[in-house]
Amino acid sequence: MLRNVWRFWYQIPIMLPVIGPRLVGDPKARFYRLLGSWVGGGFVVPEDDVRFYIECMRQPGHAVAGSRWYRTFQTKEVVSWMRGEYDDIRIDVPSAG
Repeated sequence: MLRNVWRFWYQIPIMLPVIGPRLVGDPKARFYRLLGSWVGGGFVVPEDDVRFYIECMRQPGHAVAGSRWYRTFQTKEVVSWMRGEYDDIRIDVPSAG
């Protein structure tokens, strides 16, 4: 797990009190598009998804809440997660198919 901790770098700017909500709520969704581009294989976030994301983040409080969610994870939950306290927890998510 420690080998891959660098992959969480993107959470640091998102969790910052002033910068985070601005990144998350950017009306051009630049950070969102950047993160989507890392999927690889030439993946590009579909424009319908980008428009939906922008619409959601423009709602009052949504960008701030998104930033706080990452801050809570990094300041309160990450240590438990790294210790493996959630390793045996499974969640069933229904899917169509």
